[in-house]
Amino acid sequence: MTSRPSHYIQAALSVLFFIAVFCFYTFAYSGHMAMQEQFQLWLCTSDYLQEHLYAGGLIVYMGEWVAQFFYSPVIGATILAAILLGIQANTWQISRSKNHVLYPLSFIPSICTLAVMTDGNVLTSLPVGMLLWTSAIALICSIRGKGFKYACAIVIFILLGYISTPSQYSYYRQAEMPASVMLIPILSALFTDIALRFLPSSKKSPAITNAILTIVVAIAGWASIASGMETDEEHFLRYDQMARHERWDDIINKARNEGVHDTYSAVYVNIALAIKGQLADNLSLAVAPHGVNSLLPEYRGEWHKALPVAEAFYYLGMVNTAQRYTFNAHEAIPNMNKSARCFKRLAETNIINGHYEVARKYLQLLSHTLFYRTWAEKALECIEHRNIDVHPMWHYLRTVQTDDDYLFSSKRGVQLASLIKANKDNYIASQYIVAYSSLVPTTDRPTSNKE
Repeated sequence: MTSRPSHYIQAALSVLFFIAVFCFYTFAYSGHMAMQEQFQLWLCTSDYLQEHLYAGGLIVYMGEWVAQFFYSPVIGATILAAILLGIQANTWQISRSKNHVLYPLSFIPSICTLAVMTDGNVLTSLPVGMLLWTSAIALICSIRGKGFKYACAIVIFILLGYISTPSQYSYYRQAEMPASVMLIPILSALFTDIALRFLPSSKKSPAITNAILTIVVAIAGWASIASGMETDEEHFLRYDQMARHERWDDIINKARNEGVHDTYSAVYVNIALAIKGQLADNLSLAVAPHGVNSLLPEYRGEWHKALPVAEAFYYLGMVNTAQRYTFNAHEAIPNMNKSARCFKRLAETNIINGHYEVARKYLQLLSHTLFYRTWAEKALECIEHRNIDVHPMWHYLRTVQTDDDYLFSSKRGVQLASLIKANKDNYIASQYIVAYSSLVPTTDRPTSNKE
């Protein structure tokens, strides 16, 4: 039976682990967590459930159900911390170890799972699958009576095998999944169980041994997690996360405090500055270091980098061009998922263009989600009354938008000049022209109306 001091130590370690994971995803890796949510569309419908009734499909369904909560960083971090703590608790229970000094070792499978998840292409179905399997094994180990235990084990393993059979895109967004994605968590769980069962108990200074193991596991765990972190990508994804929620002041503050490390992040910073009317006075923040391409970028990067390009065109009033880039980003999702974020923007562009029936199709799907339902219902009501004036940005963009198509044009100065020519009240475009003119030679600048 666990002694009272050991019980307190174990509880304290579990609480500390939960807090550490929560802080990691809230403050250090929230951008990657948000990326999981925005490139999927979990629908609360029977049809969507039926679409996943195939071998390996239900684990995708479960993973997407969890990932939808990543819309809120706090809720998402809490859920992930609870899942990883559940894996740890199951690991300890499965081993049935009476050597409580070795309790820190039970965190190894959870830490290894977290380390693998630093790869942005690893889907939430992986930790969910680990939790299901460790829970099932822990349940089987708790059953008394060999005959009944074996019968339950057969039924449970067949059921879990059907639910979580690895298939293409079930655990990884890309077509080719590295073997380490599955092997590292599984092998770490096996080796941890062996260690907990057979390592000798320390009779001398158990408290010191426990402390040493805790420190070693914590340092080794953080080293493995840090080595896999995509820090540059996270920097961009944090800007992307704030932009989709229109947190323009936060974007500007982040740029001033942490700098802007890449062109696509600079795109978001320039949008935020322009919306706040501060771009012309802050050219040194993002425009000067990253050049003209940070104003009206040319998309030549990864599939999800089309979104900042679309956002720049959207807020400038080139709604059709923004719609094309958004649609292309959606169609280029490697695992062929639907995207809640892209559907929301496509609904908005069609509303602005007056294509209400097309927008309605996107909105009806979004109305079956948890976090987009309220927004979709309000947008549907707006369509019913044919009144977009209630939405200031939609009304503004319909006023300043141009019908010209510049998707394949490289003449950025001409694009900006045409926007002002179409509507002199386009205050965002006017700031972009000032920024653009400060970077290009005089002969390449957009001509004024007088000229």
